[in-house]
Amino acid sequence: MEDIETRALETFTDPPRLWKRYVDDTFVITTRSKLSEFLTHLNKIENSIQFTMEKEKEGCLPFLDLLVKRSPSGHLLSSVYRKPTHSDRHLNFRSEHPMQHKQSVVNTLFQRAKKLSSTAQDLNSELKYVKRTLLLNGYPKWIIKNRKKQHNRSPEVRSKIVLPYSADLGETLKRILERHRIQTFFKPIVKLCTILASGKDAVPASKRRGVVYEIPCGSCEHRYIGETKRSLSTRRKSATGALYQEIFSKTQRKQL
Repeated sequence: MEDIETRALETFTDPPRLWKRYVDDTFVITTRSKLSEFLTHLNKIENSIQFTMEKEKEGCLPFLDLLVKRSPSGHLLSSVYRKPTHSDRHLNFRSEHPMQHKQSVVNTLFQRAKKLSSTAQDLNSELKYVKRTLLLNGYPKWIIKNRKKQHNRSPEVRSKIVLPYSADLGETLKRILERHRIQTFFKPIVKLCTILASGKDAVPASKRRGVVYEIPCGSCEHRYIGETKRSLSTRRKSATGALYQEIFSKTQRKQL
């Protein structure tokens, strides 16, 4: 992508005033009359990579989770953007997860509101939205009010421990272990993948790719070790022939 954008910007007669890219999403400011011409120019650089374009509507243009807005004075303002399909579903407070995970959800939503809202009006509107959404996801008011509270980790951690999480004992054990300077990490007891059946059949060993294999000779101590990108069954046929060829060559050398 870096090579494509470099060639495109250097060879266009009237390059954009602003070009910002994150992975494969770009935010571009250019002359309105040059939009279609520039898009055509981009798509000629590399046939295998084709760009699409979304124009601003009513002075607004979404970019990732940011909504960029053009003010009447011409300045660019920003606020939080959510897709129309956004469901407002977050980690439910009643779910079997450590408290620090739930606290992280609260902190992340409020921090995003502060970082992406460029006006006080947008910030207040976003904060009200976040509070309402968290309440709908079962979060009590006390954890929303205490979002600014930061738990300072002791720099003198003596050891670390990973425990399966249980809502009844997990938080109590964590507090006890912290008194002894033991940092606690939790892992889930049951994962969703262990409950739901896989929709795919298991790949037989003979049809797996990207494997290292060993084929011993049935009549001597020789063996063949290799790595293949093809399926194991396909490679085994050619590897068996290579093994016999190697044994035959060594046998002939011994006779000579």
